[in-house]
Amino acid sequence: MSDEKPPFSKWLPSADGSRKIRWYYLGGLLVVGILFMFIGTSGGDEEEQPGGSPSSSSGMNEEREGADVLGDDTEDNAEQQHPIGDIAELEHAYAHQLEGALESMSGVSGVDIVVNLEASESQVYEKDTTSREQTTDETDTEGGTRILEEGTEEETLVLIQDGDTEKPLLIRTEKPDVTGVLVVAEGVEELDLKESVIEAVTRTLDVPAHRVSVQSKQ
Repeated sequence: MSDEKPPFSKWLPSADGSRKIRWYYLGGLLVVGILFMFIGTSGGDEEEQPGGSPSSSSGMNEEREGADVLGDDTEDNAEQQHPIGDIAELEHAYAHQLEGALESMSGVSGVDIVVNLEASESQVYEKDTTSREQTTDETDTEGGTRILEEGTEEETLVLIQDGDTEKPLLIRTEKPDVTGVLVVAEGVEELDLKESVIEAVTRTLDVPAHRVSVQSKQ
């Protein structure tokens, strides 16, 4: 028979050793090999992780940039949709109504109107008034007497039921005072038409004539 020795024979015990010892050596070599394989696999995974992190960071940056853009658009829209004040709305409504009326007058056309108001509409609510009077008699050191009268007055809003809630009782809405009106139109070069326009404005807006300016359009 051949004298060739099997692989790893130099690490194995001699033929006269116990077979159990041989199996222990083989098992140990197998465990060592598995450990090397596990370590190699773990090292590869760790090397791949840094490569993946920049893309994740890039994705987060892109999301943030998108959110910033949306935020800017939202702010712009909010500014564009911001309602104008009550005074400006009323001034525009008064001017628009008056323009339509003056356009229908014979000889007057191309009417542009600017109305200035002192304030916005004010609402007047019903109030309960409670009055209290107190009279005090005082006597001075010389025997003289005097009567002191004190009065107090308290006001509270009258509330009415509106579904599940209560709200103040509205009596009326008062229109604001008009401080000035400018009318620019064609045809008001004639004195009679100009006077007719001034009269129409003063009666419609309840404003004195000296606060109305009527000019001819070029």
